[in-house]
Amino acid sequence: MGGFDFMVTPGENALKLTQSEMVGIYPSSNDSEWLVCRDGGSSIAWRSHDGFQHAEAVQASDDLSRIVFAEEVFEDAKPAMYDPAYHTQELTGATAMAQSANEQGA
Repeated sequence: MGGFDFMVTPGENALKLTQSEMVGIYPSSNDSEWLVCRDGGSSIAWRSHDGFQHAEAVQASDDLSRIVFAEEVFEDAKPAMYDPAYHTQELTGATAMAQSANEQGA
């Protein structure tokens, strides 16, 4: 399955998609799944089975006004070439994982 070019975590504004003629849902692990376009094979979204975590391809939405860019997560550090016009909280992958574990009470 292809990865995201640009991924957002929309919270309660997440896309509400179910298995259909156009959307395939496939296991990603024991506790998560990928939603994929059956026609072209593009990744649409990833979500945990418990509904706590959800990420979607920004290209999957016709209405970007529902998405607020509040933070960015980079594996190690923000690439020098990447500098959006807006300011967000910048996290490393390790920091984001630690925050997620904290929020889930782990």
